[in-house]
Amino acid sequence: MAFLTLERLDKTFGHAAALSDVSLEVERGELVSLLGPSGCGKTTTLRIVAGFETPDRGRVLLDGRDVTHVPPERRGIGMVFQGYSLFPNMTAAQNIAYGLRVARRPAEEARRRVGELLDLVGLRDAAGRYPHQLSGGMQQRVALARALAIEPRILLLDEPLSALDAKVRLSLRTEIRRIQTRLGITALYVTHDQEEALSLSDRVVVMSHGRIEQVGPPEEVYGEPKTEFTASFIGSMNQLRGTIGPAGTLEYHGRSLRLPPRARATAGETAALVLRPEAITLTPEGAGDAVPPGANVLGGTLVTRTFLGPIVRLVVEVDGEYLSVDVPGAQRTVHRQGQRVRLWFDPEAAILMAASGGEKGDEAE
Repeated sequence: MAFLTLERLDKTFGHAAALSDVSLEVERGELVSLLGPSGCGKTTTLRIVAGFETPDRGRVLLDGRDVTHVPPERRGIGMVFQGYSLFPNMTAAQNIAYGLRVARRPAEEARRRVGELLDLVGLRDAAGRYPHQLSGGMQQRVALARALAIEPRILLLDEPLSALDAKVRLSLRTEIRRIQTRLGITALYVTHDQEEALSLSDRVVVMSHGRIEQVGPPEEVYGEPKTEFTASFIGSMNQLRGTIGPAGTLEYHGRSLRLPPRARATAGETAALVLRPEAITLTPEGAGDAVPPGANVLGGTLVTRTFLGPIVRLVVEVDGEYLSVDVPGAQRTVHRQGQRVRLWFDPEAAILMAASGGEKGDEAE
C-alpha cells in the first residue's frame, strides 16, 4: 500500500470546481511535485492533505489510516509555506524549537534536535539571529528546519522558493532535495515552475483545471507527454498540424511527413506531430550535411535568433507557421535573420496527437 493515497477527491468553492476526481498514490520516501498554472488545483490538493480543507468527496489515507477528517495538528505533517511564516520575535533556533516546545519535548532533547537541524540546513552560525537579520534564503532554511523538527511523517511544501531570487532558488532547491533524500522523508511539493519540478522530483503530477493530466518521472513527463496540455506546459513544443494521409503519413502544407512507428491513425483524421526544439536539426539551405534515411525534412526562413547561454533558440518560418529549434550555444555556425534553412527530424522523436489533444499510440487503443 502507498504511504499517501488520495482517492477521487472533489472540491468546490462556490460554483467553481477546484478539484475533480483527483486520485494519486505517493510511496514512502518519495518526493512528488504537483505542477501546473495558477488555479489548477495543486494548492487545494496540498491543503486537503494538510487538513486545512476538507474534500466534498473522496478520502485521504496516510500510512493506511483515513485522515480525511483528522485535524491538521494530529496528522503528523510538516509544512513549509511560500512566505516563511517565522515568528519575528524569536531567533532562528527558537523558531526551529517552537514545535518541540508545543509538544513538550524535554529541554535537552529539544536543544540537541535544534542543533542537528541547524547543521543540516547550514545555519549553525545564525542560530541567534532574528528573522529580519537573515536573508530570504536563510529564512526559508529556518522554516524548513522548523517543519522537520517534529519529525513529521510527511513534508508538505507550498511554493517554498517562489519569493526568492533565481540564484537563491537554484541553490535552495538543491538543498531541499539533498535534505529530503538524506532523511528519507516523504514529500509533496507544489510549484508552478516546471524546471523546479523536473529537477527536484521522483515523479511529477501535471494538473490543469482541477484534474490530473499526467503522472510520471520527470524524463517521461518531458519526453513523452500524454496530452496536449502537458506537451505545451512542460518546456517548449512544436506542433505540426495536418491531416492523416495514406501509408502512415501526416499531410503538412503539401508535404508528407512520416509518423512515429508506434502511432496509429485513420486516414482523413486531423492530428498533429509534436516535438521538442532540441529534436530538430537545422542546417543552411544548400549545405552538404547528409540527412539520415527516413528523416522528415522541411524548408524555411530563419526569423529570430535568441542566445540563452547553453543553447541558442532559433525561430524558423515554415509556410506561415513558426517552429523553434534549439542548437548548442557553443556551435560556431553563424545563423542570420532571413537565411533560408533546412530542418529535419527523426519521426521517432515526434509524438502524434489527436485533434482532441490525446496521444495516438498503443495506449490509445
